[in-house]
Amino acid sequence: MSDAPLDLWLQSGRCAAIAGHRLRPQPHPVFGDQAAGLTRNQATTYVLEADDRARWMLKILNAPDQIGTDYLTQLTDLLPNEAVFMAVKQRQILDRHSLGSAAGSYHDAALAEALDGAILMPQVPGSDWATVANQLRSGQWNTPLPSRIAWCYGLIEAVALLEALGCAHRDLSIGNVFIDPTADRVYLIDFESAFLPHLEIPAATTCGTPGYLAPFVAQQDVTDARLTWCAHADRVALAILIAEFLTIDVHAPMAGDGGLFEQDALDMQAGAGWDYVNQQLQGLHPAVLDCFLAAVTTDRFDAAPSPDQWRGALAHLGCQPIPIPRVDDIGTGTLDFEMPTLKLARNQPEPVVSFVIVPPPPPSTDSSIADLVQCMLRQPEA
Repeated sequence: MSDAPLDLWLQSGRCAAIAGHRLRPQPHPVFGDQAAGLTRNQATTYVLEADDRARWMLKILNAPDQIGTDYLTQLTDLLPNEAVFMAVKQRQILDRHSLGSAAGSYHDAALAEALDGAILMPQVPGSDWATVANQLRSGQWNTPLPSRIAWCYGLIEAVALLEALGCAHRDLSIGNVFIDPTADRVYLIDFESAFLPHLEIPAATTCGTPGYLAPFVAQQDVTDARLTWCAHADRVALAILIAEFLTIDVHAPMAGDGGLFEQDALDMQAGAGWDYVNQQLQGLHPAVLDCFLAAVTTDRFDAAPSPDQWRGALAHLGCQPIPIPRVDDIGTGTLDFEMPTLKLARNQPEPVVSFVIVPPPPPSTDSSIADLVQCMLRQPEA
């Protein structure tokens, strides 16, 4: 039995009062006496549930002192109140005093210490792109082209908003983009590596995720985070994700992380993923393929296609986006917002949107990351 702070909290069976919320950790799908947590890059993220069944994510950073509360707070204040950024706008930066001592609540000095510098944020709707891509490959989701284009526009608008502020996410990838396919909404998470033009690069940050790195960066030094510390650093990953949104289906090849490209193949412009994307994008429209190729073959981020250029390329597919409405009052409860819907060009037939939503499978006896991710993404029962 583990004696880690989160595990001991789980084993107590009690809620803890954290930053005004009564929360309890969710159990690992295989090791039931351990809290469900997923370690990626700079942090371990745990799934918590509130008394009202709302899901929250607790991100405990490996080196919070090397990132800094000021950096995290400034990013939260800087980003606009858009739904795509809700994971940032609604997050709370915790300290050891965030753990309350109300009667009947769980309180432990080790847990209070673990919360120092941690991030509490709402679980965004939908699933990460890795899960959605898996469902598309398996044929369990039938997603028409207009919905896929809506995902592209949602991501394009998010990058455009960041660039308008001189910022960049710096790690757009298969695990950091969430999609709610029932509403065609896109959300971004994991902003702890974001570029802010008026701040120095943190001591602990990442260069990005293999398979989504610009080849000119990967060919220099994937460990040198300074290469992506700039305002247009999202443009290559944007192109790769758009290509994946538009083309992944039952025929698509799969890289190790669930995307289309291994980094080496992307660098060499070769392999099954490369051939597949070129063929599929050419079939959609040559302008879309041209934008993709311009992004992944550039040697400068600012020379890669901009959000405006991507809007122009996607316009050839017959759909135009309706702008994302602002979210003027983001609280900690349920948000009332809409992501862009699609308006078909004149004389285009009305699309038939058909989703086959398959619930996550029950946990297997294998302690795999897939099982854990399904546990983390599973919505609470009514």
